Amino acid sequence: MLQIIGRRMWSKLNENFYQSRTSSYENLVKNNLRSSQNLAGWLQEFAPSENFNLEFENQNQIKNLKSISFWNIEANSINYNDSLEYALKHRETTPVNQLHQGWSEAEILMLMNKAISDGSRGKDYQGVHIPLRNYPSGGAQFPIKLYMVSNTNAGFFKKNKSYEIHSDLGLISRVEDVDFKFEEVFAISHFNKKLYKQTSDVPFVVVMVMNLKHSFNKYSVYSQHLAMIEAGHIGQNLQLVSTALGNSSMPNGGILSDITKEAIGLKNSIDDTVVYGVVFG
Repeated sequence: MLQIIGRRMWSKLNENFYQSRTSSYENLVKNNLRSSQNLAGWLQEFAPSENFNLEFENQNQIKNLKSISFWNIEANSINYNDSLEYALKHRETTPVNQLHQGWSEAEILMLMNKAISDGSRGKDYQGVHIPLRNYPSGGAQFPIKLYMVSNTNAGFFKKNKSYEIHSDLGLISRVEDVDFKFEEVFAISHFNKKLYKQTSDVPFVVVMVMNLKHSFNKYSVYSQHLAMIEAGHIGQNLQLVSTALGNSSMPNGGILSDITKEAIGLKNSIDDTVVYGVVFG
């Protein structure tokens, strides 16, 4: 039955946005070789432009949005193990059926404060102030935007609500109300009733959205490669901090872009693509 449903679904997919099942490993290898950083193609395709192309968020962009700060937090009341050795040794991917531990508002803010930025770092370069985050980004382009999809009530954060994480400002703002089901942002939930139920108990997920419109000006086609690397850095930070907080997490590459974009208010955007996520419990 699942195979029949799958074929029916596939037949309805818009060919402009989905790859054909005829894709082969050989084609993948050819594309990898074509897009790799070979010496002959470096200057033509991958070498960055001389333009620093720096662009950061400012308060005016979100002044009318309801938000909460993850820079100005009371950390003393939060149980946090700041040993890097502990976090590295105890970080693990927790099965979805065990991701049901509750998170407080303070813990969520602490997660963002430690994994993303606490606002204390920055540098001035050729007259431009660069706010630094706790993870690297090629050329400080930051093509990965962060959102949180909540399935729990924890202070500012409400069940079935979505939030944008403004890393340069230390703020989290609520996305305009959208009707969605939390479970349906996960690919596995659409093909397994047991997992559908299990994902319905997960507190929240942080999703990473790739937008290359800005970084493409500097890195051309290499901007996508750098964005994927950045997403990996962010995911590792989030998992390590979650571990230090005594909580669990699961990196998830099966976050459905179309459904998630609708949930976070990006339904009509052609520049944004969901590429990765970390689920917390």
